[in-house]
Amino acid sequence: MNKTFYTKTKLFWIVFIFLLTLKTHRTHIGQGDEPHYIIMAESLYLDRDIDVTNNYHSPYLLTVKEKDWHTFKYKPGKNPPVHPVGMPLLGVPIYALAHGIIKAGMALGRFKEQDERWIFIKNTFSISMMATLSFFSLFLFSIFKKATGSHKFGWRLALIFSLSPPLMSYGLVFFTDLPSAVIITFLFWSLINDKKLSWGKAFWIGYLPLLHPRNGLLAGAFLLLFLFNEIYPARKNWRAIPWLPIGFLSGMTVLLWGGALLYNYLLWENISLAGFYPYLGIKTFYWKCLPEAVPALFFDRSFGIFWINILTIFSVGGFLIFWRENRRESVYTGLILLLYLAGLSNFKFWSGGWAPPGRYMVPVTPILCFLSGIMIHRLWSQKTWKWIFSILFIWTGICSALYWQAPQLIWNYDVNRFLNYWFGPVERIFQDFKPDFFLSFPTPQIMAAFYLVIVLLINCLGYKDYRKSFNKKSQRHSRSTSG
Repeated sequence: MNKTFYTKTKLFWIVFIFLLTLKTHRTHIGQGDEPHYIIMAESLYLDRDIDVTNNYHSPYLLTVKEKDWHTFKYKPGKNPPVHPVGMPLLGVPIYALAHGIIKAGMALGRFKEQDERWIFIKNTFSISMMATLSFFSLFLFSIFKKATGSHKFGWRLALIFSLSPPLMSYGLVFFTDLPSAVIITFLFWSLINDKKLSWGKAFWIGYLPLLHPRNGLLAGAFLLLFLFNEIYPARKNWRAIPWLPIGFLSGMTVLLWGGALLYNYLLWENISLAGFYPYLGIKTFYWKCLPEAVPALFFDRSFGIFWINILTIFSVGGFLIFWRENRRESVYTGLILLLYLAGLSNFKFWSGGWAPPGRYMVPVTPILCFLSGIMIHRLWSQKTWKWIFSILFIWTGICSALYWQAPQLIWNYDVNRFLNYWFGPVERIFQDFKPDFFLSFPTPQIMAAFYLVIVLLINCLGYKDYRKSFNKKSQRHSRSTSG
């Protein structure tokens, strides 16, 4: 008990202090959607509405030029935000705390300038996200500890993945992606362990689409999978199924989904989770984007998850190992990943806009890390693989240290600024051999297919070595048993 408490405390403070010093020690990082979510939170807290016209001129926040407002005028004098309301709702208590401190400070002659007030509020929101990732690292530690059966190994995996992009990047900014990752990981881990639906799980399943429309398909999948776990084991005795609790919990989830649709209908006169885009006649989902979005999410040289965090390439082999060890749980895992990707597969804004790279893969990054951790642990005892993993751990640690030194490089746009900044001459030689999905079809797709073959080859070799090791252990066990 004391050892676990000490280990978790150490992990929490390492992650938190790393993020805090990264944020404050040198240069600022970008903003993107963050100010607009904070402006919505202020409107909800102070005005009790979502008309943010006056809040874009707030004496407490950043003054934004009207051409940069994230709103759309649908009625004279009315400017509702284009963003979903879920993230600002989570930000209301954070804003209330910061606002209360500022009001008290102003009474004492502090916070005289608007910039001071804005910087304080923005940093309060940033610290809340740092704390979120720090606490989430403890949850990752519990997951890795159970998956590997090793206290020390689980702690190291939790640390390395928490302090590397893209999780590290989104532990600094008030975006929807890290909260989505926390909720999805919680639901995923609950699904493959206790498997039962509860009030908390039903609420967060219902809340997912309120955070971002891309979570809608996955939220429906979670509800169906939890219901399957409740009903299928008792299929031969229907009376044993707790129909009333299941009905109430499912009803609460559907009610939250209905609230999200009603919100969009009242603002944009449609029931699409895509919000204002259909109102303007703008399509956000094109099937012609399918051959671009899916490979780009993994292999694009500036935004692909495999370039951002190279350790995630082992998630493929980890899934194969997980399939061999836990069939049903691996099926659930595969369905969750596939359905999430299906929600993004025809999304033309797959790059995430002005944001740290890998934005739309952040919600499922912990699941990829979980699978990668399984492969790393199962092959760690083999000398060759231990060397490979150790080198990649060191490389990941170096990248995190370099991000700490130059945090503005976390914000990526079109080219991989980080590698160009630190390894310019070498990177300029190789960057043309990496897929750039802002180029025309089919050049980046062909390059992505080449890298996909390499990734599959590496993971298949790893799985083959795992099988050999597993068979040898089984033979030794059978001999000792027969002896």
